[in-house]
Amino acid sequence: MFAKITVIVPVYNSEEYLCKCLDSILAQTFEDFECILVDDFSKDNSVKICENYAKKDKRVTVIKNSENMGASLTRKKGLDYAKGEYIQFVDSDDYIEKDMMEKMYEKASAESLDIVFCDFIMHQGSEKKYISADIDNRSKLEIIKHIGVTINSLTAGLYNKIIKKHIFDEVKFSNTNYAEDKYISLQTTCYAEKIGYINTAFYNYVRNSYSLSNNVEYDLRRKIEHFDNYKLIAEFLIEKYGKEIVLFEPEFSDSINYLKFEIISDKKARVIRNVNELYAEANKRIFSKTWKTKTVAKILFYLVVRKFPFAFNIFDLGLFVRRLK
Repeated sequence: MFAKITVIVPVYNSEEYLCKCLDSILAQTFEDFECILVDDFSKDNSVKICENYAKKDKRVTVIKNSENMGASLTRKKGLDYAKGEYIQFVDSDDYIEKDMMEKMYEKASAESLDIVFCDFIMHQGSEKKYISADIDNRSKLEIIKHIGVTINSLTAGLYNKIIKKHIFDEVKFSNTNYAEDKYISLQTTCYAEKIGYINTAFYNYVRNSYSLSNNVEYDLRRKIEHFDNYKLIAEFLIEKYGKEIVLFEPEFSDSINYLKFEIISDKKARVIRNVNELYAEANKRIFSKTWKTKTVAKILFYLVVRKFPFAFNIFDLGLFVRRLK
């Protein structure tokens, strides 16, 4: 059956939060939607919870991965089953306001939009922080910079948007779990012709202590996957824009250099990834004033990327001295 919106929820070991998430979806004032729950080989009771909701509401469908695939490929699998005009992604530990679908679809339909952004609330423990999508009155190029290039953008996620389904026909997915949203958001924004925005926080993003992004053991993997996703972003921008990739400077090179510095500052990470594999043009902007890091750190970084003899020894000594201060 055709639906106006398909909500895709990737589920992995989220029994503690899942009911609140699904209740918020099924309580929507907007009823013409389907909800696809894709369980990514959970080890807890998440599958049973999903199946119970599917029994209660015919709009809910449960799909099970036969192995753990990660959030990105799990979302992609959900898309294979989606029949909606628009796609909305909701993470299984988050929840949405009851009028989110109604207001977002109303805006998209009235203005024939390919993507609609909204604001969101970030929850961490008892603290709440209002996050603006901050795309109002920006050109498409500025929006792409803001969500797909700038390193610390909080609005690069997929959760605060509804996106026309046909746009995903051209989108490629990574097989990583960190910063994969940025790569997908970048592509969908580039392919969209009309983008809209509602300055209301309809989405509630919950940063829980068990999530990968808050796990100390995940730090190395986070650095590597962040690096890998920016490599995909660089390849995409070069392929799509060619020499016009300079339009994304200095933000792009600053983000790349930040990531390179993070990799070489970690002895385990630098063994796994060679920083010179990632967008060599960024090396020309190491001493740019827009990349806000100390001059000494930039000099040490320059020695490494230019492969000076004993560069890593000098770099590690520099880091050691900085830690002593």
